[in-house]
Amino acid sequence: MLIKGQKIANYIIDDDLGNGNFSFVYRAIDENNKKPVALKICKENIDSSDIKRFKRENEILYILSPHKRIIEPYNKATKEGAYYFFVMELADCALDKYLNLNYSLSFNDKIELFKKICEGVYHAHKKDIIHRDLWWKNVLMINNGNKAEPKLADFGRAKNFNGHCREYYHPQTVSVCNVICPPENYFFIWEKADLEKYAYADIYALGIILYFIMGSEPVLYHNAINADILQFITQKKLKFSDLSSLSITERGNLYKEWQEQFDTYLIDSNLKVVLPDMGQEEKINTFIKKMCQLDYKKRYSNIGCLLKDLSK
Repeated sequence: MLIKGQKIANYIIDDDLGNGNFSFVYRAIDENNKKPVALKICKENIDSSDIKRFKRENEILYILSPHKRIIEPYNKATKEGAYYFFVMELADCALDKYLNLNYSLSFNDKIELFKKICEGVYHAHKKDIIHRDLWWKNVLMINNGNKAEPKLADFGRAKNFNGHCREYYHPQTVSVCNVICPPENYFFIWEKADLEKYAYADIYALGIILYFIMGSEPVLYHNAINADILQFITQKKLKFSDLSSLSITERGNLYKEWQEQFDTYLIDSNLKVVLPDMGQEEKINTFIKKMCQLDYKKRYSNIGCLLKDLSK
């Protein structure tokens, strides 16, 4: 971890912005033009697969840029001394802090904000990139004149449909590991060649983000899902670590069986927005319910369809 005043290439560390599994992010000053930037560096002593993932995130940003809904990279990932690093545009804050500071946003403003987030994900999908780590910390807000605009960041878990690295997406949850994980991913139902189907996970995550934007906290819902799936797996005398040894058909059958016995009351009670306007409430809950269907095949087939419905 670096401290204020340290220097990487021509960037002087100014403040610590946060860290993840394999990297730190700092506010830094570019010595050449004195402008603030976001500097992301790889942690020391991590394995080669994490370094590869770090470089891949930078590559994906370049694939997706320039775009008004994607955080802009300023340089290719490179090594300076002991650190791999790259530089990006500096955001003002993440989505959660923005919503806290702007708690009086109107319903229409919230819908427009969500649509802009969807535009970023839709752009990525059209470029054959799935994010796989969408939540309010990875949506950054940048002031554009008198208005803050959302941009997607942190593509460290993202995958290209034609990429070489195609590992399974391990079950993690927003309440534990800061990942919004749809229920099908707990059951490892995909073959490696089915990577494009992970786009449904991004759609599911967008439903949770819409729920969050409308002023609700989804952790209770995720805890209910986690507990129910764990109980189901335990009743089958299995552990999550056992699932990868089952055939794809067996895992799919478990996923289907769990859906059939899951108490839908958990969704209706824990994933429902309450708004003063009954018409608006019904509209939003209809969107969320479709995006967060337990059966991925019942969700929106793509984000373009979602954006059309949001514009009606």
